[in-house]
Amino acid sequence: MGTQKWFGTLAEMEPLLKEIGWSICQVRPAPKIPLDSMDLAERYSLSPQQIISIREEIAQGYNQKPEVFTFTEDGFLAWLQAYIFTCKAV
Repeated sequence: MGTQKWFGTLAEMEPLLKEIGWSICQVRPAPKIPLDSMDLAERYSLSPQQIISIREEIAQGYNQKPEVFTFTEDGFLAWLQAYIFTCKAV
């Protein structure tokens, strides 16, 4: 999609936070964030073919899982899991 965004996993975030001087007090899941492919297309100026390509790539690796990723008529709906880190500076 041409973005410079990085979405670290829980396993990646914990050591990074500790490395930069944060003590993790608590980690808890945030409500899942719905990501509709049409919203994604609008936000990043993606073509219908790019949406289809993303859908196919995810489908090949993971297939449909109702709580994670489902097909829609013109794309997909993904539910992104985020976490809330409560930290204090060390």
